[in-house]
Amino acid sequence: MPSGEALTNEPFEMKVAFRFNLSDMVSGHIDAFTASAEAAGREYGEQTMRQLLKYGGTISESRRLEQGDAAARLAAY
Repeated sequence: MPSGEALTNEPFEMKVAFRFNLSDMVSGHIDAFTASAEAAGREYGEQTMRQLLKYGGTISESRRLEQGDAAARLAAY
């Protein structure tokens, strides 16, 4: 930030279900495994985007407040 104040992002943990039947894998039926991997990847991507948007909102709000402070100082001058 131009003010020198650091923005921090709270740590977060993501858990994604990854389910498949081992007997299908041993039998060579990998469709269920592939579908599960695709679903897990999609869920991971959605969770990641939510966290990035949340952090981006924090940055935007901080900038808005900083600009409001600058405008108030200018008006007082």
